[in-house]
Amino acid sequence: MGLTVLLVLIFVLCLLNQYDGQSWGDDFSLYLNQARSLVEGNVEKVLEDTAYAIHNSTVPTFSPVSYPWGFPLLLSPLYYFFGKDFETFKILETIFLIGFLFVFDRLLEDKLSSPSRLLLIAFVGLNQLFIYYTNYILSEIPFLFFSTLSLFVLQKTGSQGFSLKPNLWAGVWIFFAFNIRTEGIALLAALLFYQVFTLLQKKVNLQLGVKTLIIYASPYFVFLSLYFLTKLILPAGFASHLDFLEYYSLKQSLRNMEYTFRYLGSFINKDINLISLILIVLLFFLGILKRWKEDFLFLAFWFSVLGILFIWPFFWDRYMYVLIPLFCYFFLRGLEYLSTYLVTKNYALYFLLILLLFNLFPVYTLTKNSMENRTPINGPESPENTEMFDFIRAQVAADEVVVFGFPRLMNFYTGRKSLFIYDNIENVQKKGDYLVIFKNWDHDFQLKNTLSISFRDGFEIVFENRSFIIYSISKEPQNTD
Repeated sequence: MGLTVLLVLIFVLCLLNQYDGQSWGDDFSLYLNQARSLVEGNVEKVLEDTAYAIHNSTVPTFSPVSYPWGFPLLLSPLYYFFGKDFETFKILETIFLIGFLFVFDRLLEDKLSSPSRLLLIAFVGLNQLFIYYTNYILSEIPFLFFSTLSLFVLQKTGSQGFSLKPNLWAGVWIFFAFNIRTEGIALLAALLFYQVFTLLQKKVNLQLGVKTLIIYASPYFVFLSLYFLTKLILPAGFASHLDFLEYYSLKQSLRNMEYTFRYLGSFINKDINLISLILIVLLFFLGILKRWKEDFLFLAFWFSVLGILFIWPFFWDRYMYVLIPLFCYFFLRGLEYLSTYLVTKNYALYFLLILLLFNLFPVYTLTKNSMENRTPINGPESPENTEMFDFIRAQVAADEVVVFGFPRLMNFYTGRKSLFIYDNIENVQKKGDYLVIFKNWDHDFQLKNTLSISFRDGFEIVFENRSFIIYSISKEPQNTD
């Protein structure tokens, strides 16, 4: 009953904090473009346009050719029935958040008592990070659900001795998680470590018979079979992500790890300083030290994801969301042990409750502001942007190229090929047919000193509103002497 009330409360808070429209950025637009391509049957065109943007923009690392197809597949039925309805997509994100919290509770059912489990779920779910993040049509929250569900299945599989039927289902769910985000491959690594660890704990001879080996290997066969089957149906453009590894540097990776633990620590205590960060991280590792055998599967997955983030040359806060729940779990475990050791009683729940109350203040403020200010956000759905996109669709030929700071978003809204070029105006003139400039916004992927463009030969203003200027570009400027 307590869990149901909590999940309903979180669901309502998410809805109250969901603003009208969509914020700037274009990651969401590729997910929706892929979902729409499944509905309309033009997958190859979307991938071709995205590849064109990647290979001709100033930098090629802003996107893979396509994201894994799992999330677009989940979005496609909603797109089919409701079209580009962001309110519906946000409700789907909210459902996945609630689903994740429910499965996380089931995952810990045999690990924590009911009060501890409920408080931990509340601590994770009643946080402004997750509540507000349901505004974004991105894959992190669905991945949280599928990766947690996969861990739950793997835990059950291990408890049943890795028999054939549970193993087969484990392979299916791991594939689903991987098909949402490629970090899901960490689940395969976690399963392998978990199998070996379980066998060693039982002191089983690792020279297993052929039948046993086949049973143990069956999840990997299922995963690979589903992967190659899907690849026959849908192109695996996300494999282009692997090209980004050439930008790896140890210095950057070490900075990423420092930032990771700072970020995870700030989830426990929003007003974190160096001393509290050190205490939080020490309690996390203390929890690991005391529970590494009982929770080996959790640790195998957590550190496998951390390893992926370590070698990944690019870094965003949202990549760490999948690490947060288990980080909180092991922090609570460390807190329990320290409390019992120091005062012979477990006061960890009271301390976590205090932290939860402190974290509820930002949620209250956020919700209050959201309810008082329901005006649509100034994003790509605003009237000025809609007017600009309408002009592009009406006046720009299907084979012409638009230079714009968000090329995937331009392609989604207009169907035109788009690039972002900000190194020099000569490249804009060479590669583009139209240039769209933000007014009064010094966007990172936009040319600097945009006021001088109007005085350059070959650039003619053909559209202007409160937010944008559109130039048509002549490849061979006319001599006006």
